[in-house]
Amino acid sequence: MTNNIVQFLPQTAIAIGIIIHLRGLISMVVDQTWGLWELWTHLSMLCLDTVLIWGLTKKMKWAFFLTIALFIQQTAFQAFFRVKYCLGLMELHSNVLNIATIVVGSVVIVVMVMKRRVFVK
Repeated sequence: MTNNIVQFLPQTAIAIGIIIHLRGLISMVVDQTWGLWELWTHLSMLCLDTVLIWGLTKKMKWAFFLTIALFIQQTAFQAFFRVKYCLGLMELHSNVLNIATIVVGSVVIVVMVMKRRVFVK
């Protein structure tokens, strides 16, 4: 039972990322706000997240390492944004989303490293 929950934790977190980036793309279309950076971010992350879910489902070694790298990057960026927010240097879109990303990203990294056999053939 625990392995089933552990096995699908990264895919679930990545699927939430897919939903976030789809929502971002749809919002850009509906609001007619076209920014090259936002478009690039949502499209590239949508593609990367989709490929990672496929790779993790197939238990590919490259997907394991790339997923860990993605969550390290996401967690580090959100922690950096949190520090800038606390110093009064920037506003955050959502405090809850920022903290949730740091926590979930950290948990996924730890789980994947500790349970490597679950994710790689």
